[in-house]
Amino acid sequence: MSGSDTGPGGPGEGPSGSATGPGGSGGSLSGSVTEPGGSGGGPSGSATEPDAPSGSATGQAGVSGSATGPRPHGTPRPSLAPHVVPLSADELHRAADALGELMLDVVAGGASIGFLYPLERAAAVRWWRGQVSAVREGRLAVRVVRDGERVVGTVGLAFADKPNARHRAEIVKLMVHRDARGRGLGRALLTAAEEAAAEAGVTLLLLDTETGSPAETLYRSSGWSETGVVPGHAADPGGTLRPTTFFHKHLGTAPGKHAGRDHGPVPAAV
Repeated sequence: MSGSDTGPGGPGEGPSGSATGPGGSGGSLSGSVTEPGGSGGGPSGSATEPDAPSGSATGQAGVSGSATGPRPHGTPRPSLAPHVVPLSADELHRAADALGELMLDVVAGGASIGFLYPLERAAAVRWWRGQVSAVREGRLAVRVVRDGERVVGTVGLAFADKPNARHRAEIVKLMVHRDARGRGLGRALLTAAEEAAAEAGVTLLLLDTETGSPAETLYRSSGWSETGVVPGHAADPGGTLRPTTFFHKHLGTAPGKHAGRDHGPVPAAV
């Protein structure tokens, strides 16, 4: 979930808007989403901090960081209890427009999720539609929180496909709309992704986020351990290179013990 968010093809992969250079620093879902075969390998884009204004994510959070765009006006902040639901491949295709709108808001708010500002709506929608095959093949699981028909939060879980890494997955593209923050949605999405990973036999989770972003507080308070910091790892939406902090979390089985998915990909709607 680091400052460089990528889609399931590789770090930074996926259509990005051209930078006009917003002044705010980005946040992380990681979110983003790329294949977690290695560091920054899965659809990453790290989680956005649930309650703070949007920020970074390549795993970088779409809920942290300082806003680079104006906060939407005239839209009442939704009052809703976190209800996280999985999306099948067909449901993801149908929700691509709504998810694209969410991504536009998060990037405009300064989140570093693999895209530059301004991000075109068509590019955002196209990116989400590009993840449908990964969900269908079980390489990626996507969950969302809705307020009516509007998607106000999402998180991805990208599964490693290497034979020696079936125990591993990456939290990617964790994003919460700026108008829905402060209600614990980020934490609810992160928890849902962790539970899905455990159910799939995953014992090691990875994510990354822009160093110093509010998302770091979420991860640390949720039991994640800092792995290290890479200076100048990814650019924020305005094009400025920022350091990225990588995190890991062990689930269930102790490090060194054999665990994981042994017989192919997990079902799409994990």
